[in-house]
Amino acid sequence: MKAITYNNIIKLVSPKNKSFVDCTGTLTILLLLIANINLWSQTQKKKPVTVSDYNRWGTMHKHKVSEEGNWVSFLMQYDESPDTLLVKQVHGKKTFRLLNTTDGKFWNEDKFAFLDRSNLLHVIDLDSGSENIIENVKDFSIAKNGKYLITRELKNGIQHLVIRNLEGRELERIEGLQYYKMNNLKDAMVNIISKNGSSKVLLMNLGVKIGKILITESDDLKFSKPVWSNSDNSIAFFNVTLDEISVGINHYELKNNKLSYFMPSKFENVVNDYSLSDVNNNLFISPDNKRVFFLIMKKTDPNTKADSVQIWNTNDAEIYPQKKIVENFESNTKVMTWIPESNKLTSITDKESPYCLINPTRDFALTYNTQDLGAQYKMNPNVNYFLKNLKTNESEMLLENQITTSRWSTLSPDGRYFAYIKDKDWWIYDFKKKVKFIVASEALIQTINNDDPWKITYGVAGWGLNDRYLLLYDKYDIWKITFDGIKPVRLTKGREKKVVYRIPRLNQEKYAEFYDVVDQVIDTKGDILLSANGENQTGYFMLQPNGQLKKIIFDDYFYGNIVRSSKGNNYVFQYRRYDSPPGLIYYNVQGDSLNSFYQSNKHHYEYLWGKQEIIHYKNSKGVPLKGILYYPADYNPNKKYPLVVSIYEDQNYLKNYYINPTLYNPAGLNVTTLNAQGYFVLLPDIVYEVGNPGISATDCVVAAANKVINTGLILKEKIALMGQSFGGYETNFIITQTDLFKTAISSASVFDLTSFYLSISKNSSVPEHWRFENQQWRMGNSLFADRDKYNDNSPLTWVEQIHTPVLIWTGENDTQINPNQSYAMYLALRRLNKKAVMLVYPEESHSLIFKENQKDLYFKIQEWLAYFLKDKTEVNWVNKGM
Repeated sequence: MKAITYNNIIKLVSPKNKSFVDCTGTLTILLLLIANINLWSQTQKKKPVTVSDYNRWGTMHKHKVSEEGNWVSFLMQYDESPDTLLVKQVHGKKTFRLLNTTDGKFWNEDKFAFLDRSNLLHVIDLDSGSENIIENVKDFSIAKNGKYLITRELKNGIQHLVIRNLEGRELERIEGLQYYKMNNLKDAMVNIISKNGSSKVLLMNLGVKIGKILITESDDLKFSKPVWSNSDNSIAFFNVTLDEISVGINHYELKNNKLSYFMPSKFENVVNDYSLSDVNNNLFISPDNKRVFFLIMKKTDPNTKADSVQIWNTNDAEIYPQKKIVENFESNTKVMTWIPESNKLTSITDKESPYCLINPTRDFALTYNTQDLGAQYKMNPNVNYFLKNLKTNESEMLLENQITTSRWSTLSPDGRYFAYIKDKDWWIYDFKKKVKFIVASEALIQTINNDDPWKITYGVAGWGLNDRYLLLYDKYDIWKITFDGIKPVRLTKGREKKVVYRIPRLNQEKYAEFYDVVDQVIDTKGDILLSANGENQTGYFMLQPNGQLKKIIFDDYFYGNIVRSSKGNNYVFQYRRYDSPPGLIYYNVQGDSLNSFYQSNKHHYEYLWGKQEIIHYKNSKGVPLKGILYYPADYNPNKKYPLVVSIYEDQNYLKNYYINPTLYNPAGLNVTTLNAQGYFVLLPDIVYEVGNPGISATDCVVAAANKVINTGLILKEKIALMGQSFGGYETNFIITQTDLFKTAISSASVFDLTSFYLSISKNSSVPEHWRFENQQWRMGNSLFADRDKYNDNSPLTWVEQIHTPVLIWTGENDTQINPNQSYAMYLALRRLNKKAVMLVYPEESHSLIFKENQKDLYFKIQEWLAYFLKDKTEVNWVNKGM
């Protein structure tokens, strides 16, 4: 395999390069001395990062690869400079830097098209660099394997459909375009045209010549929202009367040129007091083109008044605010299916079972009601699943008291199976044979992460071709599960070396379709790309049909965001490390070669950068833990430095992340800028004992801080603690238990567990009980079953013991954690004459969105830390507050 090189001289003299370091003799020693002298010389010339430098660093986003893999596009975003879209040649030096846009499309292998913010469509010839510009373009598509450019253009206030060929010559222009929709193969399109009081639906075939078929035309109806079936053999669209009172649906079959009509007025016995609307409604067609699916909405009386009195009943499955939200769907909406051939209409959902999952072949549905099992204190309630045969309309109970949490179930892509977890085992229901059976027991495959407070599964990797098998994840490996009683097969051997193998979703393939929970299709008879994540390494491997793993790359960098070319089976992915800016690597499968063809932020090497070290420590129960310790950028071993400890939960996954220096951060923390200002930064891991989240956090964080103190690197009287959200709660609690920290910063945090437990989420209108009983707070019990534990882990209980000056900040409109929690902490500290300052940002929520507020918080935090950890007492707003 071709070696990959990075712009980092340290790798050249690293002990990892044994072929170089292990050599003996005078020449080797001389070369090492020269290399180290040059490295020392370069270090001396490096300069510290200051605020004026921050805007030089760009962040890489959403890279795409051309169909044969010779070009890559990606976005670089900067703090205050314009975003730049780059189109880079993989095997050459050509690079196009495009401003005033954030995205574009490759047109064949030699063109790139993008729409700027002035509605100008730019088409660049990547070979010659020439550019054609088309004005007043609203959106565009590329059709028929790149033979046609389709644009929707605005001219004199009227929309036009325009088709151009490869040379840019205009082939078709149709005035009055309302909608257009390409089929899946992009060799045909359906257009809805409105002109001179007439509305028509026009089918266009994009072959060697452009063919046109008029599907329908009317002076009395408007047509809207066309969709294609997955097979491209039929089309559906709405028709609306000119007064917008009556709405219907049309279905057109291409093979027999048959147009069918559905009008709700002909089905009064089925529709009753419901009506059809094309607003916020999605049509979709079954793969066999025989059924059309849509929603009908209950007719509403505009004179209906809001409840004059709200009735909150303790025996309701959902509290009143929840009910008001879901009633709009549960009571006012039905999912319907219409069979054009027989003109038969049936309801899939009803008031008793208002929700549904429909299998991909659209012949079976799982219907359910979230209120059937009464009140449940969890984020996703258990439900009874009913199986509905959409051909016969028969319904029967399938599963009782079934978990609905994401990743606990999946429908097979070809529609035959429903896989789900029941009592920790994976089951299969066969729609065809009408049987259910266990395919993987928890005793053999541990697919549930019992250490996680959410108790989530490790997930589904995918399904086999033609639904022949199911691929599941455990903590490390991938398992192949067949349905013939044969023992599951482990495809990887990650557990032995503690390497986690997963199958990436390439090119943003869909995870789910409308009303589906469908995973990707994996063919184990071909090569399968795997991502790998080890103790201190990441990378990619290719799993071959014979079961052998072929390494692509695997080392102490972070590799991710991989995409594949549609032709040629080539890949492009990102790499980065804490001391190496993000870059792009090209992997050619056929040649088995790697090419690092782009690195962002090359000026990084002009600046001082702190080193990183993994520390190992144990909590009081002897559990081994890790923390990431970042050194000051200008570290001098003869000095001691202040330390900032930032906490949440496990943070070791961040060890290979590159952090751009920036003023703009939603939570106010930036490790790189703190290192540049002479701080050590520690990100410790925390493990939890059920029922003791605050006590567990204190135990682990104090142990981590003491580990660093014992190294003699820091000023033990100059340590700050900070955390946001759950980390803010932990910060609040820890400073009630120890005076180890000189100061603390608490962001968008919880202060009183009892009041938070007995509150209602502004996000979902759901009581917050579930966060404590079976989620992040890990209490494992209700407040009333274990009140002492809630009190023992509540910062409010011990607030009198706080001697640490605290900076509190919250968004006034925080819907995740009510700002009243921050207000309560501030008021308690104020009444107790403790040292604290609170920042409240109007119009902000749980994290800061507005740049001016992010910038303000950045400087406030820097000034606060400087006051307490560097004795910069001239900071007036802090000094006055203290």
